[in-house]
Amino acid sequence: VRHLVPLRTADRAASLRYDALHDTLTGLPNRRAFMDRLLHESSHRDRSFALILCDMDNLKRVNDENGHEAGDRALQQLADALRTGLRRSDEAFRLGGDEFGVVVGGASRLDAERVARRLKTALAARHSAGKDIEASFGIAVHEPGEDPERLVARADEALYQAKRRARELSA
Repeated sequence: VRHLVPLRTADRAASLRYDALHDTLTGLPNRRAFMDRLLHESSHRDRSFALILCDMDNLKRVNDENGHEAGDRALQQLADALRTGLRRSDEAFRLGGDEFGVVVGGASRLDAERVARRLKTALAARHSAGKDIEASFGIAVHEPGEDPERLVARADEALYQAKRRARELSA
């Protein structure tokens, strides 16, 4: 029995580490893991990568019309769509609320746009509370020597431009 204590302790430590780096609702890595990945990727000057920020459209409406459980299901379905639409070198993260990030490894802008299109297709195949789940995407390609926070700010600006364009088209 004594020899099992170190194994239980190691298992518990691994479980705590997993919990600290993952979102409980979606199972995706969280903002902390996201920033760690961005720092890691940006430290490799010989490798390009891109960032896609994804924001669910109208989550408030889903919550208001169908309840927060429906909103949670919609977030889980968005997370599942992100998982299924990625390449092996890519990773999705839940940053908080209805915002997600995708690190697209070894990618040019064209590569990131292709991944974003696959994500939109995967998302279109899912429905929540009888409605399509919709999201907006913003893309930024890492520039050599760029600070990760600056990359996030550029992707965030691209995301808000996409949201503005969508509102203009629907008006």
